[in-house]
Amino acid sequence: MRTPRSAVLKTVLATMAASVLVTDGWYARTRHPLLLGVVLILLGEALFFSSAALLSYALAYWLWLTVFVVLKEEPDLRRIFDAYCRDVPRWIPRPNRPAKRR
Repeated sequence: MRTPRSAVLKTVLATMAASVLVTDGWYARTRHPLLLGVVLILLGEALFFSSAALLSYALAYWLWLTVFVVLKEEPDLRRIFDAYCRDVPRWIPRPNRPAKRR
């Protein structure tokens, strides 16, 4: 029986270490802009539909993401890119900083 391509790709990607860190655009303001975007969409839907159930789901999803990110992803991120973790907030985006002069 052959292994599905997706399983091989996931295995290869899981064993690859990060070598480049994107620190411009939204990644300069928050460490997890894509995850933050999903949570904001869910909150927007909850407000648009005036739905307590959607609001509960959005908050539960955010809580689950926070636990997952803190326990699973951030130890490696801090080990490899500690300065980035100190300078960039996890969830709440910071305003633009002036560009550093060289």
